[in-house]
Amino acid sequence: MNALEVRDVRVHFGGVYALKGVSLTVPSGMCVGLTGPNGSGKSTLVNAVTGVVDAEGAVSVRDRPLQLCRPGRAARLGVRRTYQTPRVHPKLTGIENVCTGHRLATGRSATAALFRRFGAGAAERVRQRDAAAALDRVGGSAAAGITGSVMTYGQRRLVELARVLVAEPRVLLLDEPSAGLNDAEVTALRSLIADLAAEGVGVLLIDHRISLLNEVCDRLVVLEEGLKLHEGEPADVWRHDRVRAAYIGELDDAGN
Repeated sequence: MNALEVRDVRVHFGGVYALKGVSLTVPSGMCVGLTGPNGSGKSTLVNAVTGVVDAEGAVSVRDRPLQLCRPGRAARLGVRRTYQTPRVHPKLTGIENVCTGHRLATGRSATAALFRRFGAGAAERVRQRDAAAALDRVGGSAAAGITGSVMTYGQRRLVELARVLVAEPRVLLLDEPSAGLNDAEVTALRSLIADLAAEGVGVLLIDHRISLLNEVCDRLVVLEEGLKLHEGEPADVWRHDRVRAAYIGELDDAGN
């Protein structure tokens, strides 16, 4: 089953198209890398799927259609994402930031409402326990008791990552997750992504570290100027002349 399927997604800002009909699939239990030069549309695609920007096209999550242009719809289908610049609440501690992403914090059903009313103490203990476990899993336990305003950039990155994990995602969209991490943290991130895929999560990974993409991705999708340039296994993708040209300018403007 495909965890995420994107079909002919287009995004334009005024008369300028940032995405010109991009299609891709992320199977459950696999990591797909999304790469390309700056401005090629990578983050725009994630923003389109999660309703941050208006988009046209069709998206489905585990065979269920996702209505575009509606923030929050993707999250209800089990999609979670991180941002290029990590977003944490500056006045909340690391553990409190992670708790805001917990599934028990977002339930809207009548049953969930009753649970919150009569089992608030128990629910809070579950949230705290799971948040601490998520922080430990990503290597961010040192940020548990400090507020977002005094965290290092790397700590904010790990707290944001823990917050999406505690929601038990089916699809995980990671936008530059290695930015600001040291070598040891990148090594841990590599193992985490592999573990999540092994657990059946579909992972779409954007990252500037080509070595990370090569090591954890089953397949790469390359964008250039809002179009899909190439797709395939990492070793095949980097042999493609136009991919190399997009990154290092080997070809002239005529493609020769």
